[in-house]
Amino acid sequence: MNYPKEFIDDMQKLWTRYGSREEAEAFFAALDAPRCRRSLRFNLQKLRRAGVVDDRPESLKNYLEDFCQRYQIPFQRVLWTQAGLYYPDTLRASQCIEYLQGLFYIQEASAMLPAELLDAAPGSRMIDLCAAPGGKTLRMAEALEEGGWLFSNDYSRSRAKVLRYNVRHFGLQRVAVYSASPEAFAQEKPASLDAVLIDEPCSGEGMIRRKPSSRLAR
Repeated sequence: MNYPKEFIDDMQKLWTRYGSREEAEAFFAALDAPRCRRSLRFNLQKLRRAGVVDDRPESLKNYLEDFCQRYQIPFQRVLWTQAGLYYPDTLRASQCIEYLQGLFYIQEASAMLPAELLDAAPGSRMIDLCAAPGGKTLRMAEALEEGGWLFSNDYSRSRAKVLRYNVRHFGLQRVAVYSASPEAFAQEKPASLDAVLIDEPCSGEGMIRRKPSSRLAR
């Protein structure tokens, strides 16, 4: 394991406290394993607004199947979201016309889960508190209808700029981008919120498969 000693010690202590030695070994093995699949999630708000799909599950399924046929890739959906697909390395997703049009967002399948579990109701008033680069906001925005709104926030101003770009690129409506502390929201925003999503910033272990050099950064 080519990791800083401090990182190894911290993780082993964590797994000793909350798991087992076997789970700790499986954790490091997973970090060292090659990345197996890439994934993307379609922008249902924009697809519906354009009349490409409607609210029927079969409508979206047909669209996804057509997408896979067009790019000659297997039809493999992410199990926990109706709009997610896995795709092979042969597909250059960022060069697809659909990506340039803001019709899908490239996102790790595991990162799709927090906003999916939230499952906000139509017309909800919400805050995505740690929002950059915007994948969770994309999912939450799908629930917005008349009367609903979403504050999409990231404390880091540099990350908030990326967030703002993505909100515009994906054509999200009824979404306002902020860069503020949680305390500022608590003081200035109304307490009558339906949901607050906090996908707490992590220490970056999930980047190791995508960028092996990140294992040396602490």
